[in-house]
Amino acid sequence: MRLAPLPVPPALLAPAAPAASPTPNDTAVNRRWERNTSSNVNETATGHRLTAGAHALELWVVDPTVVVQELVVDTGGLRPSYPGPPESRRVH
Repeated sequence: MRLAPLPVPPALLAPAAPAASPTPNDTAVNRRWERNTSSNVNETATGHRLTAGAHALELWVVDPTVVVQELVVDTGGLRPSYPGPPESRRVH
């Protein structure tokens, strides 16, 4: 059995529009990608306002290929450093 070629609409044959120039947002993403790949680290930060008292921090496994090697909780006064602050003492 031999199949006949399907007709292609002319709109699909039109040349593609030129790529848009990078926006400032693209530049920030590219810089983050360069940093992550050069140091093999993905640094992610979030900010939260908490009330006084005890709190629990939960990490959920969503992707089994992701490894969390370090978790930094800044309660104020954290200075930028590479590859991060020294390990703190354990509190039980």
